[in-house]
Amino acid sequence: MPSWSRSPKDDTTAAEPPGAWPSGVETAAAAALPDFLLRQRWYPAKDAGRPAVTLSTLLPLPCPGLPAAIAVWEVTPPAQSPVHLFVPLALVPPDTAEAAQVIAKAPTNPREDGASALVEAFSVDAFVRSWLGILLQGDSGRAMAGRLRAGRTDRLGLDPEGAWAIRRSSAEQSNTSIRIGESAILKVIRKLEEGIHPELEVGRFLTEEAGFAATPALFGWIELEGKAGAATLSLLQAFVPNQGDGWSWVLQRLSRAAAPEGDAALDEVVAWIERLGVRTAEMHRAFGAASVNPAFRPEPVRAEDLRAWSEGAQAMARRAFDGLTAAGERLDPPARAMAASLLTRRALVTERLKALTGDPATFAKTRHHGDYHLGQVLVAGEDAVIIDFEGEPMRPLAERRAKHAPLRDVAGMLRSFAYAAETVGRTLPEPLTADERKAAQRRLAAWEAQASRVFRDAYFAAAQGTSGLPADRAEAERILRFFTLEKALYEIAYELANRPDWVAIPLRGVLGLLAGDPAATGAHPAPSG
Repeated sequence: MPSWSRSPKDDTTAAEPPGAWPSGVETAAAAALPDFLLRQRWYPAKDAGRPAVTLSTLLPLPCPGLPAAIAVWEVTPPAQSPVHLFVPLALVPPDTAEAAQVIAKAPTNPREDGASALVEAFSVDAFVRSWLGILLQGDSGRAMAGRLRAGRTDRLGLDPEGAWAIRRSSAEQSNTSIRIGESAILKVIRKLEEGIHPELEVGRFLTEEAGFAATPALFGWIELEGKAGAATLSLLQAFVPNQGDGWSWVLQRLSRAAAPEGDAALDEVVAWIERLGVRTAEMHRAFGAASVNPAFRPEPVRAEDLRAWSEGAQAMARRAFDGLTAAGERLDPPARAMAASLLTRRALVTERLKALTGDPATFAKTRHHGDYHLGQVLVAGEDAVIIDFEGEPMRPLAERRAKHAPLRDVAGMLRSFAYAAETVGRTLPEPLTADERKAAQRRLAAWEAQASRVFRDAYFAAAQGTSGLPADRAEAERILRFFTLEKALYEIAYELANRPDWVAIPLRGVLGLLAGDPAATGAHPAPSG
């Protein structure tokens, strides 16, 4: 049990005003939560089967007119390790409850006011306002008897007395985002771990120390305190007006490839991608600058780092090759042909991955994004705004906070372009003749090559002199090809396990890289986010 978890009974006794939270409600919640979790887009193990759920921490939250409680649950999917999830509770009249957020019917007449629907608390505006009150005023039950810790940056400008409009995002994501008025976004962290959360740590660094403007400013945060550390529960960030995330925006424009205005749409995307290359370099420049903070201080890449990266990539290659061998005849004919071709090049893949350790490194390892693709960028007019620095949520915090080669981010974004082009190519609108469809697909392939080239050139030009980039362009390209190959091999293993019909995309990328095709970089958000 994490050190920030305590007995629910002890928590209730310490912090509960008489009658504020009816006893026994959490028992009903624990019984109903397995099915509720399986319906939530942020639940990380929907495909594993019905989990076991036990209550880890319960803290009744003072909330005017609303019985509510902060709750952390130990959730164990079948044949998997347990995770701790933040799912607070609230009791509301049944006619006011949002159906999708109802966990269970509460015990009979738990309150005199007749509240009888047990819901996920962040679906209730009154709970959101009380939660923000902890951050803005720090007076909610004396921050829950000392268990909650709120922090703020000097950028926080939200009016404590404001009657903000509260709007919830419908986007697929691993956390929950709630827009607060016109100026802020509340991000609720669902999967909890004790220790420093990378999204909070990086947000503070980029806002307070680096002054990096191409990411939403951090306003504040709330953590659950324990004996040996804290778990981050939520972040409040600036809202950036935008036209959507890069993945959706790019797909919308690429879908016009077969239309008369297709050339203009493709040119618009390429111009934005050039800007994205510059913003990516600026992010890496901020991470690569000298810092008094050891968590952000660049470190030389040593021989053991290169060896570990190479061995990790080779392990991923073995997983991909084993998966292709096992898939065999189950793959469709085009993918089967590419798989057979790649299987004959197994030794070449190993040779390319080992080549990383051939020469001493001339660059530093730094913090980086860690899960970089088009879905992690907002389109703000002609600009690009980078978001979501928490890394892959299912990986341990220590791994998500580790320093690495910034070019890993570049490889992830380049791979994203191939998935974007392929996704649109598979869903071209009807009716199109066979010749029109082939012409559109050729234009998409040409766009992918152009986008990859423009992004790389813009990035390398803007990143020159940063500690995380080799000064020699040829060496930088060699390192980039290594990480792009590693990423594509990961995608093969991912697609075989989740979407075999999509495995042709990374297969094509790996074969292109082995053939020396500089445009063979093409990952959309699904494999990593």
